Amino acid sequence: QELDESLKLFQIMLLHQMSLKDRSQRVEIHYHMGELHRLKGDRRRARDLFLRALSIDRDHSPSKEKLALVE
Repeated sequence: QELDESLKLFQIMLLHQMSLKDRSQRVEIHYHMGELHRLKGDRRRARDLFLRALSIDRDHSPSKEKLALVE
């Protein structure tokens, strides 16, 4: 239940993420959504979101670490 509520909030943020000027905030949105999907057991969606975070910042260590867990 809590994961679902958190995902809803991050999905709203994701809809507005392109208006964020700070790239690190966009990376964090993708990373945290990926982590929520990973915790729910949706490895494919988690992988996609970690890869999106890394496409914005290829050096984002948390995304690299979590990506390794879902591949």
